[in-house]
Amino acid sequence: MNPAARQQALLELVTEHAAMALGHDSPRMIAPDRGFLELGFDSLTAVGLRNQLGTVTGLRLPATLLFDYTTSRALAGYLAQELVAEESDASLVLPVLSELKKLESSIAEVVADEAATARLTSRLQQVLAKLTAGQQTETANGGVVADTFESATDDEIFDFLDEELS
Repeated sequence: MNPAARQQALLELVTEHAAMALGHDSPRMIAPDRGFLELGFDSLTAVGLRNQLGTVTGLRLPATLLFDYTTSRALAGYLAQELVAEESDASLVLPVLSELKKLESSIAEVVADEAATARLTSRLQQVLAKLTAGQQTETANGGVVADTFESATDDEIFDFLDEELS
């Protein structure tokens, strides 16, 4: 959809679900620029609408959604931004996943040759290490931060922070 059509579709989606949450028969009862609190939303109905919109859009939405985006129009704008961001994330990942599927098919042919399997395994581990490099931070003594915090006591965490920040 072009941006204007997407915005309109999302506005209709928000007003339709807002009307249902409030027990109205028609989304026309929801003025796009009228505040949710003014329309009669409370914490419970706000959570219900957030959950419905999260299910329909597939987005993980914040608990304070209707209090952060106080009108249907503002909320539709937020949803549009989030959906576009998810699309761009998917457009980066999907081609790589496609290539991995092709690679997986090719690997089946190599498995019988032990030397080729060893070389391939080593190379795949190098690629995986690059991919996960930003996800794990090593400590000064070579351990991984996540592992260190997992089993540490409070005193050990403070000692760790002192070592890392000195």
